[in-house]
Amino acid sequence: MNRSSWILSLLVVLALGWAFAVSRSMDAPTGGDALLTVWKVPAGDISRIVYSAGQLQAVVQPLPSGTGRSPYLWITAKGLPAPGGGKTQADAAEAFKGNSLAAQALTDLAHLQATRSLGPAAKIKLADYGLVGSTVSLTVEAKDALPLKVDLGMQALGGTSRYAIFNGVVYTLRQPQLAPLETARLLMDRDLFSFPVQRAERIELRSGGRQRTLYALHGASPVQAGWASSAKAQAGDPAQLQWVIDLARTKVQEYAAGDPALPDPDPAALDVKVFPTDNAPAATLRLAGPQAGRYLARSSHTTRSVYLVPELAKPLLEQARLLVAKP
Repeated sequence: MNRSSWILSLLVVLALGWAFAVSRSMDAPTGGDALLTVWKVPAGDISRIVYSAGQLQAVVQPLPSGTGRSPYLWITAKGLPAPGGGKTQADAAEAFKGNSLAAQALTDLAHLQATRSLGPAAKIKLADYGLVGSTVSLTVEAKDALPLKVDLGMQALGGTSRYAIFNGVVYTLRQPQLAPLETARLLMDRDLFSFPVQRAERIELRSGGRQRTLYALHGASPVQAGWASSAKAQAGDPAQLQWVIDLARTKVQEYAAGDPALPDPDPAALDVKVFPTDNAPAATLRLAGPQAGRYLARSSHTTRSVYLVPELAKPLLEQARLLVAKP
């Protein structure tokens, strides 16, 4: 290697090392490995979260579930891209129950942390950090506390944090605390039940004026385990086992706009009651007959009317009718 090539290689290595050091310094906490607390309240005191980014706005609110039950999160979002990558409709709104990811986002925002403080905004060239004319903001309201109001800029080098202004100070906030709000549909609770139905004690089915109870068998062998029409059965029924598996796999496609009531009476509907093994209250599901290829349902867990994934709902409904029709 000649001298000029060696010098060029050295310069490349030094440049890469400098870039790596800068990215680490941008995301690294000041004062050792400790993160900086920007804002902190008890998670249970949060009453509203609003995330805005251009046309997108996502609002997260805890709502009461009833006596003795924990609140659930209700999310209203508008300006979301159409499913399947279609054109964004700025005025189109969606509302749905939040999942565990939404609950974690609320917990994280109750203790908002920064990896670094860059100092007073008045002494910083804000345009270099995407903080001039930014359309991205975060507001968190909580009981007996001043609201958190943050303007967000670009991501820092490394992508694990994001520049933000709060109370006149520029911080790099931890990106994982913000990311779930940027893709609001990921916060949708798509489960029909709050527990695994495979672990239920029994399941009652009712459709077309007929009913059947499926009992969980806990035998020592795969043949003795499964589901059957009698708690004393010596072997499980493969058709019942498959139906329970299908029930566990069936998911919410979207929450129905306006929370429409299910048809009643509906001879084509399926009513399901699932009894957990821990003596907790039974969970319920009502699945209406198909209307224009869509399957409207409501469960005690969703609390609202939902449309189910049709590829899963159709066989679930058809096989349940066969099970209750068996002599």
